[in-house]
Amino acid sequence: MLGTQDNASVTADGIVWSTNNGTGNSFMFDPKVDCAPYSKLCFELTCETRNANSANYNVVFGVTNNPVRGANYVDGFVAQTSKIWDTSRKTYSLSLDGVSGTHYVLVAAYATTGTVHNVWLEK
Repeated sequence: MLGTQDNASVTADGIVWSTNNGTGNSFMFDPKVDCAPYSKLCFELTCETRNANSANYNVVFGVTNNPVRGANYVDGFVAQTSKIWDTSRKTYSLSLDGVSGTHYVLVAAYATTGTVHNVWLEK
């Protein structure tokens, strides 16, 4: 199940995390995932627009203990990517080495729009 703030939705092309870059969005997957058996978390995504086309707004994904509490209020990442911004469809991965226990998979994408095409874990 997808836990969202603002207006994330599932479409035929993937998860559209926002249609309004004035607000953007953050979302998580619920229930939590046991990360111990996996070495990588992978996302295939396309960034589309960002508010005022400002380089201050980017996308980060990772695993966290805390659920999303608002479009711009995410915290507690156990592991996360660097800031991502590319309008081409690309695949990104995050090492889960050393991450144990169950965590939410979370995307923080405040003041941006885009689509997550695929999400998977690798052993």
